[in-house]
Amino acid sequence: METYVYEIPDDHGQSHQGFEAVAILLQTYYQYLLGPGLIVRAFIDPQVIALGSTLSVEQQFRLCAPFSD
Repeated sequence: METYVYEIPDDHGQSHQGFEAVAILLQTYYQYLLGPGLIVRAFIDPQVIALGSTLSVEQQFRLCAPFSD
């Protein structure tokens, strides 16, 4: 038993037919859900990691405490 999607509506209700059109629509939809591509982040400085904990336990708990305006 083969299962496939040959026709699908977009978010405006317009129907798209054909495997290529459906593939493009689905790819666009999931790219929107997942957001932009890879985010480049700076490397972690090993010297900072070597310092160990930089916050006291009390300071760490304060960061987890509820807050309000």
